[in-house]
Order: sequence, then C-alpha cells, then structure tokens
Amino acid sequence: MGEDWYRMQGIEVCETDRGGRVTYHGPGQLVGYPIVSLKRLKPASAGLKAEHVRGIVAEYGGGSSG
Repeated sequence: MGEDWYRMQGIEVCETDRGGRVTYHGPGQLVGYPIVSLKRLKPASAGLKAEHVRGIVAEYGGGSSG
C-alpha cells in the first residue's frame, strides 16, 4: 500500500532514516526505543525482547495492554 492509501485512512505518514518500510503507532501507544551498549552484553543475550521492555516500563509505573 502506498502513502496515499495511508493518508486516505487518516494516518499521518512521516519519513525517517530508521529501518523498516512501515510502522504504525496508534493513539495512546507508548513507543520506546531502548539504547543499550551491545559491547557490554553477551552475544546470547544481545537480543532485547518485548518482555524485557515491558518489565522496564512496569518498573517506571507504566502498563501494558498487550
């Protein structure tokens, strides 16, 4: 689907230099981009998974609906 389709749905289209073709952030959605030094992690634990992010958000009083 092209940019025109998204705009016709009322979805704002923003260009970025981060990878990926399309990412949708809905109303009220908390978006976080963790910044970690991969040099300090062991290769087996280098992948930061969604459950880790949810745990970090919960520590700061945030919630998760999914």
